[in-house]
Amino acid sequence: MKKINKTKYVILGMLSAQEMCGYDISKAIQNSIANFWSESNGQLYPTLSKLVREDLILCVSENATNSTSKTPKIYRITKKGLHELKKWLESSIEGVPTFRNELLLKLFFGNQISKKACLQHIVQRKQWATEQYQKYEAKIKNLKISNKNNPSLPYWLLTLEYGLNARKAEINWCIKSIELLEQAN
Repeated sequence: MKKINKTKYVILGMLSAQEMCGYDISKAIQNSIANFWSESNGQLYPTLSKLVREDLILCVSENATNSTSKTPKIYRITKKGLHELKKWLESSIEGVPTFRNELLLKLFFGNQISKKACLQHIVQRKQWATEQYQKYEAKIKNLKISNKNNPSLPYWLLTLEYGLNARKAEINWCIKSIELLEQAN
């Protein structure tokens, strides 16, 4: 089965909320879904052009066709694009999530280095996870205050709660891993 490029749906989703230029879409990604989904500008801008060709979005800024213009191109989702987004949102989840974790890879081969070095890796990860946990807590609190009447709030909170709980689990894992390594010969 051919793997579907999800950049298309990220863009359609962002434009379903409001009209934006490419830069604003990139910033919206960084400020909202970057904790669980990343997109590079190298993927974003060619996909915008492709979506315009497929009539899934429109370029609505005045100077959009003039490539020498300093005015950014503003994009809007079309009815066809909204239909495509909804169709994808209702479709089954594709495959198993990819998981790569350098810390776990290093720990798997940890018998090749000192226990102290392995412990240091885990302590650093615990510190990072704690900082991320605190950021999630702050984001959730701010989002609940600034968007209390927004119908999208429960869905945004789902993703932030996932991140919050993942960091909490990681902190707990770090604590237990430190104990385990300290007890090991």
